[in-house]
Amino acid sequence: MRICIYYFSGTGNTRHIARKLQAAFCGLNQTCELVPMEELTLGRAEFQPDSFDLVGIGFPVHAFDAPVIVSRFLVLLPECKQDYFLFKTGGSKFLLGGSTHALRLNLANKGWKLKHESFYEMPSNVFTRENSSQVESRVREAERQVQITVDEILGGIKKVLPSTSVMRVANLFNRLESEGCKHGSAKWFADEKCTRCGLCVRQCPTGNISLENGQLSFADQCIFCLRCRWNCPAKAIHHRQLEPFLLKKQFVLAE
Repeated sequence: MRICIYYFSGTGNTRHIARKLQAAFCGLNQTCELVPMEELTLGRAEFQPDSFDLVGIGFPVHAFDAPVIVSRFLVLLPECKQDYFLFKTGGSKFLLGGSTHALRLNLANKGWKLKHESFYEMPSNVFTRENSSQVESRVREAERQVQITVDEILGGIKKVLPSTSVMRVANLFNRLESEGCKHGSAKWFADEKCTRCGLCVRQCPTGNISLENGQLSFADQCIFCLRCRWNCPAKAIHHRQLEPFLLKKQFVLAE
């Protein structure tokens, strides 16, 4: 089976699961490649119909729904008969990250057929930092679940997460977050520790960061994935309003 997993990951949780899924599929003699969603949304690649037997779509939960980059990715997908599976990651199992009803309907209207859906509880990357044993415990459980997911997909076992009315109402928080992103996008800044290495510029999934005249500039396209702050080698990137809610010391996932 030819499998491609398109994923979006800010701080690395979803990327970690995508890589484990790839390893599990390949371990069962399937071919599987990984493609970050921004490769398509930034125009560096395009989806090729009929290239894959199965497509995976993975993302982190942002305010009980998919981050806006997923919506931009879905627009680029063609209308065709395509089997796919969904997976999402979140720092809590509460409401399983909200409903994916609208996302699934969007793809169904394109002719795509859902084969499996799963949720992975991963270490929280905002508000409260978990200790190393808690991080390891969550990751181990998620990795165990990965193998179950792959076995179910290859075994033809269909699973779809629930979509209750409460979960759909919770999706509305994502709209508030999207508005907050627009208003808070330019409030990121780099302090005096910034070395102007340009890593954040190269890694930003929306092209929101630029380096001009030796200074970092943040535009209005931030989706608060936290990738720039998380990966900054100098830990120089901060937010003028949300700083109290962001982790001062990030966890590291063992690959």
